[in-house]
Amino acid sequence: MYKPTHFYTLIGFLGAACAECAGAAQDNLFDLSLEQLVQIKITSEKREQQWDQVAQTVDVYTGVQLRNSHINDMRGLSEIASGFSFGRVGNVANIYLRGIGSDLLSIASDASTAVYLDDVYLARSEMTLAHFWDVERIEVLKGPQGALYGRNATGGAIKVVPKHANFDSLAGYAQLNVGSFNERQLEAAIGGAISETFAARTSLLMIKDDGFTQDLNPQGANEIDNENVAAGRLELLWKPSEQLETSFTADHYQNKNDGFSIRPNDNYGIAQQQGASTTDFHQTRNNIPSYNDYETEGLSWRWSWNAESWNLQTISAYRTITTDYRFNTDGTEIPVTESKFEVEQNQHSHELRFASNNIGAWQWLAGISWLKETPVLSVGLTRFPLNTSTVILADAETTAWGSYGEIGWKFHPQWNATLRLRNSFERRDDSNKIFSTGDLLGLDSSAVDAPRNLSAQRSSSFQKLSPQFMLSFSPASVTGNKLWFLNATEGFKSGGSNSLSTSPSFKPEEIMSYETGYKSSSDQGQWSVTAFHYDYKNLQVVTFEKGFTAVTNAATATIDGIDVSGVFNLGDHVQYQTGISYLNAHYDHFITSVAGAAKDVSGNSMPYAPEWDINQKLSYQYPLQRGNLTVQLLHHFQAKTYFNQFEDAAVSSQSRNTFDVIANWEINHALSLSAGVFNLTDARYFQNSLRFTTTSIASAPQGNALGYTAPGRRWALGAKWQF
Repeated sequence: MYKPTHFYTLIGFLGAACAECAGAAQDNLFDLSLEQLVQIKITSEKREQQWDQVAQTVDVYTGVQLRNSHINDMRGLSEIASGFSFGRVGNVANIYLRGIGSDLLSIASDASTAVYLDDVYLARSEMTLAHFWDVERIEVLKGPQGALYGRNATGGAIKVVPKHANFDSLAGYAQLNVGSFNERQLEAAIGGAISETFAARTSLLMIKDDGFTQDLNPQGANEIDNENVAAGRLELLWKPSEQLETSFTADHYQNKNDGFSIRPNDNYGIAQQQGASTTDFHQTRNNIPSYNDYETEGLSWRWSWNAESWNLQTISAYRTITTDYRFNTDGTEIPVTESKFEVEQNQHSHELRFASNNIGAWQWLAGISWLKETPVLSVGLTRFPLNTSTVILADAETTAWGSYGEIGWKFHPQWNATLRLRNSFERRDDSNKIFSTGDLLGLDSSAVDAPRNLSAQRSSSFQKLSPQFMLSFSPASVTGNKLWFLNATEGFKSGGSNSLSTSPSFKPEEIMSYETGYKSSSDQGQWSVTAFHYDYKNLQVVTFEKGFTAVTNAATATIDGIDVSGVFNLGDHVQYQTGISYLNAHYDHFITSVAGAAKDVSGNSMPYAPEWDINQKLSYQYPLQRGNLTVQLLHHFQAKTYFNQFEDAAVSSQSRNTFDVIANWEINHALSLSAGVFNLTDARYFQNSLRFTTTSIASAPQGNALGYTAPGRRWALGAKWQF
């Protein structure tokens, strides 16, 4: 098993993952001081706190840091956040924290990591693929968050916090980037006070490029693995008094591109047997005009009343997503199979939160939440050798209620105990129709509109109490803030159904987490170390059988690990940051199947759970006659990662090291220039792999291995103007 060198491990334990402070006068990552870093406020526990006051593992990345590093989506975030693995299957995101995630392709099931945009839960994993822009910060909460965030946060929670309207003077910025693959990108925002009681902020994002994969087949799309993004957000803020504040936010995002490529990774495909061409890693011979039309938007209204000793907040939101994509499933120029997926979803959510303002020895928090979502799925799988198409038409409705409470007691000037409890209840109804059309038209076949009986109709409900106990100790220190913490948390992931089959509903997952850690902030640096142990039961696991996916609660697992993060100033001009994740994630018991035959994979590594995941950044700031030049070297090491339960070499990503070099010249407060080279050594790896039984030859019932490639080496130039 490949392990990082002792050098990587040693220097990783020296530093700290950090965030930076925002503000008009210090809105630059490379002016960051440790004093500013300590003062940043986060809301991971549904109240404002400093990072070193939170008794659990939270990594924070601010918008300036992300923008200067040219990171604006979940895949990019996974490159700098240790213990965070990302993959995608078409328009479905696979997000894993500490080895816990989900790769279920179903509208009647949920992700294992909860993602929130401006405190609004994104119920479909497809929603998390949208780029983020005009970001204040992103908080990555590692470990089960069942007590405060409820269902579907067994792996953790990710909070994307955009910049909000405020009553400062009018201010804004515009950043223009150009780069490899003919990339053009514009991000801009402006906001400030309109009057003494009204303020506003608006922002936009535009991205267009030719894609990082070259399509050699003239029958296919002109471009592939490309972006064509247009997005915007508007917030209106009204504050009639010091106590009352209300805001309305609307956002819209669309990405209408030419789809995704997939690459065969073994010789078991029908296309390979029929003489499909071999191409370079970032080339494809796509024989269909693939496309991907992705659109999501939302409205939210929030209201808050802040009294001297308590505050009351409400958040009401509506979100929707529509995706339509056509995909060359076998990844070659041979007509074997193609897929067409259409998803439409609407969700309504409400949350009411009542909390104390941390006055005195006691603190408390109480809240209720409600969510309703109604997704619809249409799938057309065209299979040329069989001269037919399989069509799946599915719909679902989920209604979820939650109530939660927290009591915190500072029973000693240095000791604090917190007890949290959440009750979750939900009901889910779903149905589907699965049939063959007898032609190659897929969803365009006239057979789709013919009346027919349901193939499956399922209904289920789930209820769960999720407790959390936290104990923390803050020793007296003259050199900064210190925090020791210990917590025990129970997590809960909803049960559901597999929209792509007629199999029965599956039960919820349950996880018990035990975590202990230490945090330190001083003028020498900021760092943390955490050790954790998970008992994971009723895992919802996937196998492919006869062209369809089967989902069962067939596994238990144990996960042990250590997280280290830190930042240190090494002299006046040098800063070092790091994040280290060590995982020992294996199935305790798992009897699965391959082509109908039972297979024991107990003891195997869990998917998306690399043993080591290390991020490092070394920054050097050089004062110039005009401004400051900062050069950064970023390094990311990830150990071998399996993408299924079989420890299948063809469905994995080998250990890899990637390097980025970024230079930023801050000419003055208003103007800065940047240049960067990413994946400097042109490392070639898959961001996800899987096996398709619809593309494989008869003698390979386990399926044909195919992988989604990650971008290779690329460069970017940027200019930012702020006022």
